[in-house]
Amino acid sequence: MKLNFSRNTMNINHNPINNETDSAKNRLIEAAYKLFSERDPSDISVRELAKEANVNIASINYYFESKEGLYFYIINLIADTMRAKIDSFYEGFLAKKEAFERFPNNSDKMKYFYMEAFKSIIEYGARAMLETLSKNNFMHRIMLREQMMPGPAFSLLYEKSLQPLFTIVDDIISHIDTKSSEKTIKIRSHALYGQIIIFVCTYGTITKRIKSENYTQQCIEEIIAVVKEHTEIILKSFIEGN
Repeated sequence: MKLNFSRNTMNINHNPINNETDSAKNRLIEAAYKLFSERDPSDISVRELAKEANVNIASINYYFESKEGLYFYIINLIADTMRAKIDSFYEGFLAKKEAFERFPNNSDKMKYFYMEAFKSIIEYGARAMLETLSKNNFMHRIMLREQMMPGPAFSLLYEKSLQPLFTIVDDIISHIDTKSSEKTIKIRSHALYGQIIIFVCTYGTITKRIKSENYTQQCIEEIIAVVKEHTEIILKSFIEGN
């Protein structure tokens, strides 16, 4: 059973920069992505941002009020990009869930439906994260740092994107693992979804080990296939055990 849960699976925009007509503002956003992905915002001066963007220092205050305002703007763009993809997946998921629930005596099959849903969100997330790592990983670096060392902008990122994502993931897992506590479900969600994250965090190590300069499309397909295979083995153990 292979299900496509997203209304917009192939249209994944990895560069969440608004289509602003103001080139100075766009250059500041581009510069901020680059510099904020490399270092903590506290280590970056307004002068450095302006120089990287080739704009006047006053432009930062004009468009964003402050360096902190620019950083929050970047976090908000990232969160909005993620949320749009999450909403797209969830819309498709709900439509297929409602169709499955119309069939009588379908409780056992529903668990397999949820397993396929989780495998689908794993694949969706993997493509969104892996397909542009070698081209533009600014967004991934900023997100990873915010989760490892939460700063003032973390609440914005969490509430607008991470919390909605893991609420869906928790719900799917809870319909498969019906015996664990809420806390264990949340830990299990991160353990399973984290299979993708490891291929982002250890990009350099993995590409070196497989003797590749980057993740080729063939390599990405192999990663997704292995992660989905591992996921199915784990989730099937709960279905058959329950």
